[in-house]
Amino acid sequence: SHFWAIGQTLLSRFWSLFSPQVYHACVKKNGEIVMASGAILSAVNLFKSGVGPKAQIEKLGLPLVLDVPQLGQRFSDRIVVPVGVFLTQRQQQTFSKPRISDVIGFKAFGPDCSDFKIGAHSLKCTQVIVETMYGPHAMDGPIYAARALVPPHLRNTRLVEAIFQVFSGCTQLSKKERLLQPVCFLLRRAIDCASRTAVQFSFISEPKSRGSVSLERDGTVKVEANYLDDPQDFFDAVRGVQTAIERVNGDAFRGLIDSVGRTACPVMLLDGFLQIVTRLLQETSSPSLTPAHLEQ
Repeated sequence: SHFWAIGQTLLSRFWSLFSPQVYHACVKKNGEIVMASGAILSAVNLFKSGVGPKAQIEKLGLPLVLDVPQLGQRFSDRIVVPVGVFLTQRQQQTFSKPRISDVIGFKAFGPDCSDFKIGAHSLKCTQVIVETMYGPHAMDGPIYAARALVPPHLRNTRLVEAIFQVFSGCTQLSKKERLLQPVCFLLRRAIDCASRTAVQFSFISEPKSRGSVSLERDGTVKVEANYLDDPQDFFDAVRGVQTAIERVNGDAFRGLIDSVGRTACPVMLLDGFLQIVTRLLQETSSPSLTPAHLEQ
């Protein structure tokens, strides 16, 4: 019997290595649980546990443990509103090292800021916060991820997906490697422009718009950000962009930014984009990649 007990102990320990471990924690009265799964997933995990708005828990078919009507329904996010520029080739040497927020500015801006306080809900005044970012790849987000060169309704098409995969792949190569790739050689000027970007961006100091998260029965998580839904946030964003544009057009940036013309960087980026489109249309017979589709 002694050996049998030892065998059972060893066997149970062996199987415990492959079994999911379950932990129990007790919370005292008026105690708190701190979740470290982020704003969105913390709410989702609580929904799965029967905690949240009653309608949400009922939709999941779970027993209601605690009705918390506001859980996951009052999210706020400080949206960034960028204004991108391209430095001259000469200034590229000076600003070659990536920097972010080494220059920050605050400004009360609007028709009446005489009695304005941060957090106030008023269309008469805005607390504009402007920061800077520059260096190689500073604008990769708007160029590659947001696909700002393309109208919004075309950004998720197969054609645009293929174009930006090519563009992004060429950007990651060295200058010598690009010379060996014909399509990357065509993009050399556009890639050069992408490497000398700078951004002025403004924040909404205290967003008034509120987003929400919901969980479907099949596990789908839906997030409604509702950016700029509140008129206050919309006006703050417009005033932030206005302030950034005024700075870019002012004397402080004179001689730093690429001049307007046929060889300006926006033109080079668009030219590179169209060259990839032409190459893809020549090399594929897919019915989805046609000139008619491109014209749409």
